[in-house]
Amino acid sequence: MANVKKIALGLIAIYIAIVVVDGDIVTTTMDPLVGSNEVTTISDNDNDWSQQTGESSGEVTTPGNAECVCSCIDQEQECLTPEECTAMSNEETTTTADVSVEDTTTMSSIVDTTTLPLPPLPPTCAIPGVQPDVADCRAYHVCSSAGFSDGLPHLVTKFCSENEAFSVRFGRCSREISSCFANDFCIVKGGLPDPMSNTSYYLCEPRLVGGGFHIFHVKCSPHQIFYPELGKCFIDMANLPQQPISVFPPFTWNILEDIDVVKAELKLIKEQDKLKLKMEKELLKAEKKRQKELEKEAEQRAKEEEKLNKALAKQESLTFVCTTEGNFISSVSDRFYYACINKKGKFKVEAMQCPVGSKFNATTGLCTIDTLQVADKADSLSVEDDDGKEE
Repeated sequence: MANVKKIALGLIAIYIAIVVVDGDIVTTTMDPLVGSNEVTTISDNDNDWSQQTGESSGEVTTPGNAECVCSCIDQEQECLTPEECTAMSNEETTTTADVSVEDTTTMSSIVDTTTLPLPPLPPTCAIPGVQPDVADCRAYHVCSSAGFSDGLPHLVTKFCSENEAFSVRFGRCSREISSCFANDFCIVKGGLPDPMSNTSYYLCEPRLVGGGFHIFHVKCSPHQIFYPELGKCFIDMANLPQQPISVFPPFTWNILEDIDVVKAELKLIKEQDKLKLKMEKELLKAEKKRQKELEKEAEQRAKEEEKLNKALAKQESLTFVCTTEGNFISSVSDRFYYACINKKGKFKVEAMQCPVGSKFNATTGLCTIDTLQVADKADSLSVEDDDGKEE
């Protein structure tokens, strides 16, 4: 019974399909015991046959999973000979090997690049900020931890661009380059020739604060040279441009000249100088006002002290004993003394006070001028006069 079932299943699985392709009779047999990738084709021409399978000996498989077929089922497809397939397989194998070598070389170069030693870090510093270079007026040092992986502040040296110098006042590079020259470089206001070129010059401008001059290096615009008699740049009349000059709109070779940049910087400096002068004047005025208030407070304390001393001297005069006529200094203050007067054989004591600006002299028995007090008073009067003039 089991054999009968196997035979039945085999008969059911086998079928024959007869089709006509271009006049040829083709019979295809499907066997369940044969793999789905194996197809056998038989035509009426015994000389034209081919067998296509993954395990056939007439098939060449390349490393890239490409198949070279030596005979074709499709009549419109070109068929390769086994020699051509073999040559193609060798060529693809060589190409793959070359690519692998190139990729390996590239990867090794990348690894070598990433393993290069890093440059050493700049020296560390203690105080963050910007510091000038004492040897080079155009150099400065920045102490900062920004950009450093160790988190410590490092000292980085930087340089100003051409025609600039580091300004301690502004904490940045500036067109004001007086720090690069001696104090006697400029004598009067105006332009000085540049010994290195006639297309630039040095501009001297008086300082509003501290004396001396601001110095700028100015470049002339194209087609201009420096004229010492003018103290500035002007058109080079000996080398005028060959192109015709436009009359309208107004003729110009350069809209923004270097002198305009210098003037803008000079304007900023002068504005800050004026602000500094104003602040200094206000501070001086406030200081004088405070001094005046302190003097008034001192005078008030002096008056109160004098009033107290006067009372003490009067009280002391009640117990003072006169042995002879004359004036005697008080123990309360050198501005007080006692006058002993003989009236009918009896001494009478009077407490006396020297005028303002004087003190009692025990040697002469008279009041003399207190030079120190007079000088202090004269100084206070001169300060008051100055305040009156400023107002």
